[in-house]
Amino acid sequence: MALVLKKTVLTLIMVSMALWTFRYGWLNQKVETDNYAFTTDEIHELKRFAKAHYNYGIKAWLENDLEPAEFFFRDALAQNILYMDAWLKLAQIEFARGNSLQAIRILRFTDEQTKNIVKWKWPQILLAHDLGVHDIFLRNINFVIPYHQVRNDAFQLLDMDYSRNTADVITSLNSDNLSYYLQWLMKWHRTSDTLLVWNEMAESDKFDNQLSDRYINFLVSQKDIHNAAKIRNKHSGIEGITNPDFEAPLSKKGFGWRYSNGKDREWNIQRLPQNPVNGKYALRISFAGDKNTNFRHLSQIVPVQALKDYRISYWWRSENITTDQRPYLEIRSFDGKSSLTKSPMIQSSTKWQEQTLLFSTPENCQAIVIRIRRNRSHRFDSKIEGQMWLDNFNLN
Repeated sequence: MALVLKKTVLTLIMVSMALWTFRYGWLNQKVETDNYAFTTDEIHELKRFAKAHYNYGIKAWLENDLEPAEFFFRDALAQNILYMDAWLKLAQIEFARGNSLQAIRILRFTDEQTKNIVKWKWPQILLAHDLGVHDIFLRNINFVIPYHQVRNDAFQLLDMDYSRNTADVITSLNSDNLSYYLQWLMKWHRTSDTLLVWNEMAESDKFDNQLSDRYINFLVSQKDIHNAAKIRNKHSGIEGITNPDFEAPLSKKGFGWRYSNGKDREWNIQRLPQNPVNGKYALRISFAGDKNTNFRHLSQIVPVQALKDYRISYWWRSENITTDQRPYLEIRSFDGKSSLTKSPMIQSSTKWQEQTLLFSTPENCQAIVIRIRRNRSHRFDSKIEGQMWLDNFNLN
């Protein structure tokens, strides 16, 4: 008899626990999916869920009903004293009521409790901005900038706060965040502002070669050849033609060699260790013989001085290049307004030969473009086939 009673009691306990677990799980799912009816009975039913009280408070807050909002946020904190979202909403309520000192106390409490935790930093930043708590504002905004998710918003807020005064923004940033600021300004094409940041970074040596290359490419794209060349010369020691002997990979940006290969291998540009003039590499351009190609897909922008005489030399060779229209080298001003000189077309087949061209730069010319060209042929046998190689460029 005693054994039967014991089993019955255990069964009742287990059934009760199962029912409680089922009910708790059902209520918890309701809270987690934000499936609220917002009734008095419902909040009583969910009284042990801090998140439910918080969400009821949010509804009241959005309806600008501060007293019930405060009541629900405090109820949420009664369930979980470290519910930071509820604390921050209480601070906003105090600020809305004009109790700035109390709002600042709550803000400083949450800031102390959430050091090095990204989740709450953005609402703390906004609250600190509204309350004029400059130390929390700047410390936290510097903390979140390395995190991509809020970086743009952080710089937008700083930009607005400092009335687009880049010099003042620089003074507010940690040195490690200057590179992010530079890239943000580049995104918005604020060229003169980027120069302020770059100069600050250069003084503290806070950049790497990859960022330097990106910035030079940006300045070239903005047609600021003077500053792009100045930065390149200072940090790489390169003047004149970049990678003139093709010993380094082609960069496709800034003052490096820019190229593109044709669709279906109509033409193909490769840096290869095949019988260079000297060194290890030369550049090969191959034409497949399928089309009457209008070729202009290998070039380099080179800084120069206006109203100067220049001499460019280079080496090239060829094998079995067809048609009456074969590749040649052309030099144009960077603004594209004038062709300064061009070479004769390369021979159909030739061993390595050195070519030399003379030209003069026009007024206000900051850069030239060296380009390999091939014009379309008007003859019946117009499809170009064959190979040519380039090596050892030099500009004086």
